[in-house]
Amino acid sequence: HIKKQVKLINLLIGSDHRGYQLKSDILYLIQNMHLNNYKNLNQIKKMKLNSNDTFAEEKNNIITHDIGCYSLTEVCDYPIIVKEMHKRWITNARGILICGSGIGMSIAANRFSKFRAALCTSENMIYSARQHNDVNILVLSAQHFLKIENTKQSKSKLNMQFNKDEKTNYMHYLAEYITAFLYTDFELSPRHIRRVQQLSNINL
Repeated sequence: HIKKQVKLINLLIGSDHRGYQLKSDILYLIQNMHLNNYKNLNQIKKMKLNSNDTFAEEKNNIITHDIGCYSLTEVCDYPIIVKEMHKRWITNARGILICGSGIGMSIAANRFSKFRAALCTSENMIYSARQHNDVNILVLSAQHFLKIENTKQSKSKLNMQFNKDEKTNYMHYLAEYITAFLYTDFELSPRHIRRVQQLSNINL
């Protein structure tokens, strides 16, 4: 029997100190929650990797690379994290960058020609960014998710089978963002291909 080759998803994730908690929540989410509740994905199974890699998800083949920062008390400048992501970038990888507003990370990431970064504050924005712009880096605002976690918005939006507390609802809201980013493909229509190529050709 020939074993079918399954495409790996390398996910690099980094934050400054203001985004550290959200980064930790995303890593916990991918390791411990059932993402098939969102996109009909298979159950996550952990595998230990090296000290800088958090895990590989066996069925969907996600490998995460935590590039820092590594604590809430570690004061960290966002350009340094973006430079580290650029240094460790893997062909066809995806990246997630987080800071307080998301603006600084967006500006820094788009200084590099191999990155197409978009600051998204809704699931629809992520779908559009992936389908139309082939975005390979999702930028998130820690302030935006803090607001969601502390309001009733998450309860109304996420009243699915998990409704134990605000933290659970917030994590499921976050799961929608992550699955939209990781599992939405670029639309290979001529207009989208042409425009992304035009972006690549800009060299000021």
